[in-house]
Amino acid sequence: AVMQALGRSLRSLAATGARQMSSGTARSSRMSGFHKASVPERISKLSSSGFLTEEAVAAMSGPGLEMSDAASMIENVITTFKLPMGVSLNMTINGKDYVVPMVVEEPSVVAAVSNVARMTRPEGFRTSSTEPVMIGQLHVHKDSGLPEAKAKLEASFGELVDLANSWQPRLVKRGGGIRGMEAKLLTYDEPGEQREETMCVYFYVDCRDAMGANLINTTAEKLAPEVERITGGRVGLKILSNLADRRLARAEVTL
Repeated sequence: AVMQALGRSLRSLAATGARQMSSGTARSSRMSGFHKASVPERISKLSSSGFLTEEAVAAMSGPGLEMSDAASMIENVITTFKLPMGVSLNMTINGKDYVVPMVVEEPSVVAAVSNVARMTRPEGFRTSSTEPVMIGQLHVHKDSGLPEAKAKLEASFGELVDLANSWQPRLVKRGGGIRGMEAKLLTYDEPGEQREETMCVYFYVDCRDAMGANLINTTAEKLAPEVERITGGRVGLKILSNLADRRLARAEVTL
């Protein structure tokens, strides 16, 4: 319960302040003399400024992670490990003020971030992001007829997309799902090595808020026998791609 409350306190720190914004009372992360205040005074300032709920304040004043809770989270627990958590002030992002939690052990980092954030005011930082699309891939091996197999597979993309989305109804309900597929013929032709031709099949998944590794790896495993059936080939590698060029986050600032 303590850890759940603490997690909610972190989300509270980074929340947009919808209630304050809707009531016309915008929060400010500019707090003069914050670094000179005691820890209880800092928590009080954050609470009175609308960045912490009563539940979050209670969690921060508690003992932290209990041994019994730690032992139920992972295997072979022997102790817990604590680090200081501070907050970066002065942060304005897309026109709204935030207090950003930072867990670090090195001095001056929090102060430096707060100072640079102060320099960016009043405009602050501008951020944007693309849709959260990640890439899965399957490598198809076939002794001959890869171009024909590719054509047959491309003709079946609609069927495969519908099938893959049927495995993740909750993701689709949240607005995510398979966004498309693509097949490319690849040739390995290094000097001194045996020439090899393969086909790489890519599928693109809108993962919503998830990172997507389990989702995409599971989808790749399930797609593999369908791809083998259509192409007559053998699927080897089936995995999440490390390339994330369709899921980009950007931040910019003018000083």
